[in-house]
Amino acid sequence: MRAAILTSDFIDSSQLKKKELQYVHKVLQQEFEGLRKRFPKKTTHFEMYRGDSFQGIILDPTIALKIAFCLKSSVKKLNLEKSNPFKAKKSMVDFRTALGIGEIDGVPKSLKEATGEAFLFSGRTLDGMKIKQQKTSLKTADENIDHEFEVHFKFFDQLTDRWSIAAAEVVYYLLQDLKEVEIAEIIGISQSAVNSRKKASGWEAISKLLVRYETVISKKTDP
Repeated sequence: MRAAILTSDFIDSSQLKKKELQYVHKVLQQEFEGLRKRFPKKTTHFEMYRGDSFQGIILDPTIALKIAFCLKSSVKKLNLEKSNPFKAKKSMVDFRTALGIGEIDGVPKSLKEATGEAFLFSGRTLDGMKIKQQKTSLKTADENIDHEFEVHFKFFDQLTDRWSIAAAEVVYYLLQDLKEVEIAEIIGISQSAVNSRKKASGWEAISKLLVRYETVISKKTDP
């Protein structure tokens, strides 16, 4: 069966205090559960491993990038300085993500037992990302697709590196398909403020990238 495998590891996790890392783990576990409920037939499970890494199986490869962005924005919006929760500064938390799309040998009970080319694509790609200074990468059996998104992700990584916590928070809710007025009510700010943060985040480019990815991958995975 064909699937997308998402493998991620934290960047500079040693700089996080033990309680901070535990808090990030808790947030991610909540996100994993939320994604399973949101896409019940399209994702199976995510697992943390080694303390600073996680992996998941996404049965519908066309939504894999959106899920990756959801997870990234969920930690980029975290402010670990609780005394000043909405100060517009950059998050201390970030991670690399490698998406591998290909065949897997069924859905395992544990990711430790998983096999298939998609797992190899994802794991091996992640191993080389630190040297290449990449934060987001895609590996498929089609080099043309890989090369196209290598360029796209270079620009995406530059965008997210500049995200303030406030901008990441708005992106997080936009990725849940919420409208500006709904986000404003959740965060407790005006709709115009949401719109301003939305523009600052580069949302227009991000949304176009998601559409492009879904279009390309859906054509590639159609039977």
